[in-house]
Amino acid sequence: MQSPAPIITEVTLALLTDGDQISVGARLGYDAGDPYAVSLEMVTGPEDVVVWSFSRDLLSSGTRESVGDGDIRISPVRRGGLARISLELRTPTGEAVLEASLAEIVEFLSASYEVVPSGTESSYLDLDGLLARLLAA
Repeated sequence: MQSPAPIITEVTLALLTDGDQISVGARLGYDAGDPYAVSLEMVTGPEDVVVWSFSRDLLSSGTRESVGDGDIRISPVRRGGLARISLELRTPTGEAVLEASLAEIVEFLSASYEVVPSGTESSYLDLDGLLARLLAA
């Protein structure tokens, strides 16, 4: 099965700091070649990019309820009357709380589910190719 083109959505995140917000350019990505995951790529400096990969189901569940444990927690929130989504990202060296438009996240997820419907992810995995690459290494 040929994989559909990846979905890339540009979003602006709000990095929440002590009483302030800093806009952070970011991209959400979904690739049917890795059908269970989404990626969040953030530009943190002129030549610095940070990429987080996590479960598409986790992001989807986070649009409705608080989910996650450990490195990432996702929750729906309301700020200034607007529906938002909160992403709490933790590393051993620190943590960041980011917010995005809930509507943008839902639109991105809807596009990903059009490409690979929920429950069909395993049919998009190239296990033979993965095994061949592992054995070649």
